[in-house]
Order: sequence, then structure tokens, then C-alpha cells
Amino acid sequence: DPMFDRNRKGATAAGLTVLWYPFLTPDDDDATIAHALGLTEGLVPMLDWEAHGVTDDVVLRWQRAYEAQTGRTGFVYRGMWPPDRVTVEVGRWPWWLAEYARQPRAQPWDGSPNPDWSRVWAGWQYSGAGRNPGITTPVDTDVLAMPLDVFKGFIATGAWPAFPHSKESTIA
Repeated sequence: DPMFDRNRKGATAAGLTVLWYPFLTPDDDDATIAHALGLTEGLVPMLDWEAHGVTDDVVLRWQRAYEAQTGRTGFVYRGMWPPDRVTVEVGRWPWWLAEYARQPRAQPWDGSPNPDWSRVWAGWQYSGAGRNPGITTPVDTDVLAMPLDVFKGFIATGAWPAFPHSKESTIA
């Protein structure tokens, strides 16, 4: 994205929480991953795992490279049935569920420590047709399985505090 740096700086200046979104392909190799990580200055990734032919090995290479660089996890964005199996190691990263539906088929995280992220979601993208003031095109709309401050705390520190589940937070 030739506008990535400009958009990231503008979003940060506007007070938004910024993540980056690599769309994984079967051809992602160590050089590709290292190059991408070098451009993102430690931003938390949302690994988009939905392209046909992307194996769990590709996801693991991304996860391991990011963890080696930062010492923390990011997110894995996928639907109910990703292109390959969700291994225990892949399931260590919080799951952002991609499912355009009225209700998700998986359960939200309840705030318990050490969740199995292969079964519960941290975020749920339920639409790609949302509207946001100041943006002329449709935007993705999502629900968090936690209060917004818990999410922001994870982005800042890489740690999930346990919390009593109360209500979900909608974000765009």
C-alpha cells in the first residue's frame, strides 16, 4: 500500500488505534515476511488467513517472525473454516472472526485467562458496509468481546488482563 505510512500517521494523529493487515498468500516466504515486518515499525498485525492454499505453516512463519521481533502476539483474522487446520500454536493468537451474519457461530471471549483462541473470538467483523463520519466509502464494522480499554491495553502492552465479561464494544 503506497499510502500505508501516510494513513498510519494520520490515524495515529487522530487518536485511533492502528493495526496492520497483511493478506497472507501461499507464496509468503521468510524474506517477504521480514520485509513486511521491517516496514511496520512494530505495529500489531491482523494476519488475514482466508486465501485458498495458505497453510497453517504460512501462518506459523508469520507468527514466529513477529514474536521473535516483538516478544508478543498479534491477531489471526479468519472465518469459521480457514483454508487449513487451526493448530494449537496458531490458536495461541487472538482470533478476529470474519463472519457477515446477524449472530456469530462462535462464542466471544469471556475474559477468562488463557483462552483457547481457536474457539473464542476477541473481535468479530460482521459487515463490510458500515458508515463512518468523514469516510465516504463503506467501512468494516466489528464488535469487540471486551471493553475498549482492555483492547487498547493489549495493543499497547501485548498482555490480556482477565476481566469479568459485561458487554461487547462496537467499533468501526
